[in-house]
Amino acid sequence: MSKTEHLRTNRRLILSRALLSGAAGMLPLPYVDDLLAGSIRAALIRRIAEIRQVDVDANAVDALAHPYSNRILNAASLGAIAIGGTRRVMRKLAVSFLLVRRVDESVQTFQLGTLFDHYCAKQHVGPGLDGNRALMLRQSMEHAIRQARSEAITRAFKKGLRSLGALTMSMPRNALSLWSRLRGGPIRADKVDTFDDRLEVAASSSLMKRAVSSVENEVQSLERGYFEALLDTFDAAWQARASEHS
Repeated sequence: MSKTEHLRTNRRLILSRALLSGAAGMLPLPYVDDLLAGSIRAALIRRIAEIRQVDVDANAVDALAHPYSNRILNAASLGAIAIGGTRRVMRKLAVSFLLVRRVDESVQTFQLGTLFDHYCAKQHVGPGLDGNRALMLRQSMEHAIRQARSEAITRAFKKGLRSLGALTMSMPRNALSLWSRLRGGPIRADKVDTFDDRLEVAASSSLMKRAVSSVENEVQSLERGYFEALLDTFDAAWQARASEHS
């Protein structure tokens, strides 16, 4: 069995949520797109943990689902575009910037989901995952992601997001409508189920299934290179951090 065989079990789940988190980047509302993408990542973390039978508390989910990238810098960049360019140039740059953000969001969610799935399957021992241990896990993930870069992954998700067409535009608005009804306070179990169910409906559309298949075909070719390097780097980083705190 290859070192990455266990990752195939949940790959389509992770790919679909990664593409949906990228679609959330189309929302033209500062920071709301980040909150929605974070909610999608949180739902993914909960689902993987359920499948792998690993208990995770709310603090652990929050630590793992928080966005990697600095959106304040992104907002400043958009402001510079708006101030410094003509209306036509600004529009072209904004569209290009949105695509970059969408792809970046998808790739980050995919890497997070893949490494969390690997952790649950191969590294987790003992009781459930709490916030402090999840923070260590997150740091190990970020280290592995920085070390194992792949332009092929980025190209695959760019292609997948473009193929979504109308779903890329409609899904964020539909999910935002639900999310806005959930943000009034702590999310109850029935509301979590509703949000997860909405994601499942979006992920089961024919457009999404085609996009997932497209990305999956390209991702499979990277198993013996990129994925092995990603897992090896993560394992070493996690074991080092776990030893320091044991």
